[in-house]
Amino acid sequence: MKNPVEVRPSRNGHPRTSAYRFTVKMENGKPAPGEADMAVTVLRDIIAKQNRYGWDGKHYVKLQGRGHRHGVSQYAQSLPLPLAEYADVYVYVRR
Repeated sequence: MKNPVEVRPSRNGHPRTSAYRFTVKMENGKPAPGEADMAVTVLRDIIAKQNRYGWDGKHYVKLQGRGHRHGVSQYAQSLPLPLAEYADVYVYVRR
């Protein structure tokens, strides 16, 4: 990942889910200080305001840890954030 925040295409050529927003670098289980942290904070603030005023239902922001699995098969889909090198940021509808 060249930038602390970037939109990444899927690796297999299939379209990503519409919930995907961007990918951020991670440090110690949190978005890296600077642009990555700011991007996630701004997105969470926007979603909080939308939820407060009732536009288009309730939503939430979720980070899915990505990176090297270190041979641990239980991390097939995503990594715990403390182990993640980067994270994909998604916005989901709360049900």
